Amino acid sequence: MDFKAYDSSCLMAVLSNPFAAKIHAYSLALPDADIFEPDSEEHGRVRPDEVHATIKFGIRTSDPDELVELLAGREMARLVLRGVTAFENEDYTVLKVDVESDDLTSLNTLVSSSLECTDDHPEYHPHVTIAYLCKRDDDPDYHRKFFCDIFNGTEVWIDRLRFSTPMGDKYWIELAGGFGKDLARAARLRRIAAKVMR
Repeated sequence: MDFKAYDSSCLMAVLSNPFAAKIHAYSLALPDADIFEPDSEEHGRVRPDEVHATIKFGIRTSDPDELVELLAGREMARLVLRGVTAFENEDYTVLKVDVESDDLTSLNTLVSSSLECTDDHPEYHPHVTIAYLCKRDDDPDYHRKFFCDIFNGTEVWIDRLRFSTPMGDKYWIELAGGFGKDLARAARLRRIAAKVMR
């Protein structure tokens, strides 16, 4: 069976306010005419509760306990926001905030090397999507007018990660030493109990 990344689970660092609110506000300032699908939650502007940097897409397990165990003891993750740039997709242009983070890179490497994953994008470049923009043959670089440094240097700390499955289930995984270890122990006990009950 071919296993596509979009059939998989995803681990992400979700930004909280005021950072999420500022990025969402920037997306709202973009003209509707430039948004790929203005009324779409998937290919329009970023939703205020979905402002995030993806850590790993294409995780082939839907069991949050596996992630809880793997991430036990991990401390909070530090991100530094950089400039607004873009990358091209076949159908649209993704306007994004670039992110620098040794912590997210480390988490990406850990998940990639420890769990079965589908790697459509094996090179990891963390970013926060602002919006999906239309492509224009007559002016292919028009989106550059939105490039700026208003977020550059903003430091963000992430104390929990969100694990989303293809079925739409979402789980929060706490970061920060001892509490993470307690969660991992509980996860291991649940897995053992599930095996015994089979």
